[in-house]
Amino acid sequence: MSRTRKCTSQVTAGRLTGAVEFLDSVELLADDSSNRNAAAALFVEAGIAAADVVCCKRLGEHAQGQDRNDAVSLLARADRDLATCLGTLLTHTSRISDSAQVLPSSEFTKVQRAATQLTAAARRT
Repeated sequence: MSRTRKCTSQVTAGRLTGAVEFLDSVELLADDSSNRNAAAALFVEAGIAAADVVCCKRLGEHAQGQDRNDAVSLLARADRDLATCLGTLLTHTSRISDSAQVLPSSEFTKVQRAATQLTAAARRT
């Protein structure tokens, strides 16, 4: 069962601010490969917040709850390409949180690209 939350202008503005702040903060970490997992985690957070903004602006609600697939499904109703970006981010979360394994640069690039696309869409929407 998909759980959603109705959006207010404050929620939308707050999630957009969060997306931009997470994305901007990544610049401090992204150049050092030893910080790659931390940077990738910020990309994931930016992408999730940006996805919420897109859903809020286009659907009037955003996903709420533990099942991240619900967020992808909801975003797909607004934009299938952006839902693919969110799916990319969410498939990497377990690997990112595993501090014993550094995310390979090719995977880091995918995460970076997905978060950047989502945040750009949130700004435009």
